[in-house]
Amino acid sequence: MKASLVAGACLLAACGGGTPTSEAPPSTGSPEAPPSPDSPATAPATGEVAATPASERPLPRPRALTDQENQVYRQAVQAGVELLNRRRYTEALLELKKAVELQPDNPHTLRLLGNAYAYNNDLGRARETLELSLRLDPSNPACHFELAQVALARGEYELAMEESQKTLELDPGNPRAHEIVGMVHYRRGEEEPAIDL
Repeated sequence: MKASLVAGACLLAACGGGTPTSEAPPSTGSPEAPPSPDSPATAPATGEVAATPASERPLPRPRALTDQENQVYRQAVQAGVELLNRRRYTEALLELKKAVELQPDNPHTLRLLGNAYAYNNDLGRARETLELSLRLDPSNPACHFELAQVALARGEYELAMEESQKTLELDPGNPRAHEIVGMVHYRRGEEEPAIDL
């Protein structure tokens, strides 16, 4: 499994949005904030997906931030991205968790957090967080691609294939999504379809 994650991590940066940017999206919303995707109710300590699938849980509600909270949010996102780019994944995870606590409804920040979980080999939480990001922004091909990588690393070939196909629908020229489709065919023992790609 670890070798698969390493191979997947190599692919992570190749998806157009795979190298994170420090641009923090603006905050929006109302005063209530739901639990973050990292809370014990939504992500058990084992890293496996919680009993209630992310797709069945209510979406986080937007939260209005004070000026000070907005500054902390932007600094946490920027620090998280810089730490991801420097391959300091554990520290990046901590910064991005801070950002998601402040903006649990921001798909960009959730996607970054999902990547940090993947780089920390917490594939269950990575999957759950990326799925939540896609519920908020289903048109993001980079997030579909990253979820395909996580699914491939977890041996969830159907999900890897589905997410690769969604990536290709949104970004037809993405060669890395084609590679994942080929890897899924190969791992299933379907050598001819893998070669035809």
